[in-house]
Amino acid sequence: MAKSGENQEHQLVVLTNNRGQNAGQSMRAFKNEVAPDVMVFQEAAGYSVRYLGDPGYAEFKHGLYTGEFSLVSKYPIVSAEPVSVKVIAISSSPVPLATVVGTEESVIVAGRFVIDFHGKKVVIYNVHLPSPRGTLSYHMRGAFLYGLIGIPGTSFGEKRAAIQRGWDQRTEMLRALLKLADKEVDPTILAGDFNLPSVGYCHGLVSDHWRDAHEDGGSGFGFTFPGTSRNPLWLGGPGLRIDYV
Repeated sequence: MAKSGENQEHQLVVLTNNRGQNAGQSMRAFKNEVAPDVMVFQEAAGYSVRYLGDPGYAEFKHGLYTGEFSLVSKYPIVSAEPVSVKVIAISSSPVPLATVVGTEESVIVAGRFVIDFHGKKVVIYNVHLPSPRGTLSYHMRGAFLYGLIGIPGTSFGEKRAAIQRGWDQRTEMLRALLKLADKEVDPTILAGDFNLPSVGYCHGLVSDHWRDAHEDGGSGFGFTFPGTSRNPLWLGGPGLRIDYV
């Protein structure tokens, strides 16, 4: 976002939203307040068509989607394509992305969109990394003890190793995505649901090479998840930041 007084041609406002957990809420009021030039959505197959047909979003003249990833824009969209990364194949397990089968498979982690911004190409990665919710729920049932005990040669050791493989795979997915984005020669934006907290090793992988828009120009904690909660410590609202631009 440009500084006050800068030429509007140098300003691009991007809004990201995971529509899979919107609880039926409309985002029109917020959209009108921030006046984005581009909106990217996850878990939103076909949503670009829906928004282009909605009179309340008439300012957006262009829209495309690929898989679950949708984008609408005030500027022409040049292309849209899925982004996949290679990971070790997994089998069904109470700990998602944990049990190694041994062969590689492709996992789609983003949609790559290119827009024409005043005659210049801008690349936008619409990101949605796998949620660790299943693994975290597993931990809540006592599996955190496996990480503390983890005695090799016992079931505790096996479970701890499986859980660790799951976290390692998520890290490798992020590394692979960032490697692809680092190769871009045009101005590039990463936006979406990264499913990772704003502290820790994985956030550092991103922020070491990419500017975090909230840290650059935001205020407060910037919490984005969940929209509402029953956690009294979160005062009924979000308590984590897992979505980024």
